[in-house]
Amino acid sequence: ARLRGLDAGADDFVTIPVDMLELQARVRNVVQLNRYRKLLQERTKAQRAQAEIMSGCEATLTAWVRILERDGRDVPGRYERVTHWALRLAQSAGMPENDLTAVRWSILLYAIGAMTMPAALRGRDDLAPEEEERVRQHEAWIIETLGPVSALREALEILACRQR
Repeated sequence: ARLRGLDAGADDFVTIPVDMLELQARVRNVVQLNRYRKLLQERTKAQRAQAEIMSGCEATLTAWVRILERDGRDVPGRYERVTHWALRLAQSAGMPENDLTAVRWSILLYAIGAMTMPAALRGRDDLAPEEEERVRQHEAWIIETLGPVSALREALEILACRQR
């Protein structure tokens, strides 16, 4: 009978005569175990949702950079190369794997911001002080505008360090 019960999905048995204290303890344990199972399911669901959000952000940022490059606002593939080398540098410096996403996204955000600046200010190393200030103001505007997007917070913090 016990083997058939286990095969049917039972995970515990109560013997007769029933000891009420034992029965209460077993019921309490089953309820607690079910709470833990539900909590684990909710956490797993939340982690999947977070992974989907991160994947969507990655795809969106990458697509915007490609769109702006294709529009002729920058050299195609430039930020892909910059990202590749920045990530290699970060890895060789021992940066944890989970921080690399923020590094990659900060470069993509910089690229998007840089490509939306006036053409006369893009890609130049010889900016006059007032032009440098316009670039900083533009970067600050991007940080302020995207600040409410919690998934981008770490990347925006890295981008903000460039201003300092």
